[in-house]
Amino acid sequence: GGQASPFLAARAPFLKVDSDEVANVAQQGQVQQPLSQAQTQQILQLYNCFIVSLKGNKSTAPNQDRASLVNFGKVEVLTLCDGHGELGHDVAEVCCEVLPKLLLQNVARVESGLSPGVPNEARNPQEAAAALSDVWCEAAVQTFVEMHRLTEALTALSLDGEAGKSVSFDARCSGATATTVVLSNDRIFLAHVGDSRAVLGFHPPGKQWMVRELTRDHKPELPEERSRIERTGAQVITVGQQPNVTCRVYSHQQAWPSINMSRSLGDLHAHSQGLIAEPEVNLIERSWDASSRAVVILASDGLWDVIDSFTAVTMAWEAFEKGADPSHALSQEAYARWARRELQAGYSDDISIIVRIL
Repeated sequence: GGQASPFLAARAPFLKVDSDEVANVAQQGQVQQPLSQAQTQQILQLYNCFIVSLKGNKSTAPNQDRASLVNFGKVEVLTLCDGHGELGHDVAEVCCEVLPKLLLQNVARVESGLSPGVPNEARNPQEAAAALSDVWCEAAVQTFVEMHRLTEALTALSLDGEAGKSVSFDARCSGATATTVVLSNDRIFLAHVGDSRAVLGFHPPGKQWMVRELTRDHKPELPEERSRIERTGAQVITVGQQPNVTCRVYSHQQAWPSINMSRSLGDLHAHSQGLIAEPEVNLIERSWDASSRAVVILASDGLWDVIDSFTAVTMAWEAFEKGADPSHALSQEAYARWARRELQAGYSDDISIIVRIL
């Protein structure tokens, strides 16, 4: 209680742009050059953040995963999207770029409408915590729903004759997962749709690693997800053979591929079958001692399909302690485990990982 909003430091860049400064830069011909991979990694390591994205062994599509870090000092936004479908990389690209900015705008907008005339300092700790949780929940839901509507609008524009010549985007049969984690003031704010899992690991001195999964995979076989899907007239079917059995959403004589998740961004056809863009949201207060080791990992299912959460956390920390890049170490181990599966044509999924040492 009594603390300023954890999002204050991140508001201004997205709420106001100095048009005169933009014009001056344009007139002077100043162009921002992209950073090299080495420069990017060096900057990330300053914040104890490590990111890798490794294309899987599949010929049907480019790497469809995307990951990003937005850092404002006291506020960090980690975002990971895993595209699927023929054009899933396009959906993941747009979502990973827009989602963090849209989220911070919505947090600011929601906060500005709360308890007018009652300063945050006047609230007791319980009221302040409840208000913060409400802000995060409302802003996160707004953000994901608006992001999904943007994929609808871009698709409509792309398909609209003359206008479509300047826009190439189609989310009818393609979409993306999205997992966003905001780190601020010893709190972890989280929102997600799909199956790109986020985990928290912490290691108190003299004890074992404690690992907590911060998300659950949004799969159609979950009872509440199945119920919502079946209310639309669609059904959840089981396909494949052990050990590679999956559940998918299907309607009689549907003309698009069946999907194996129950929440996503994009996938416009599947959203007529009960899929939703509304995220599950969570707020985690710091519960570990400052002397504890702690790490957060976000990753696409290219990691989680072959490495469990506990192993990922301990492996990441061991690599970090040795001075190595923990995201790289995890991706290489995951890729090797995919190879040992000996799937048809040596198939492996795309593998994208964000490791943030706390």
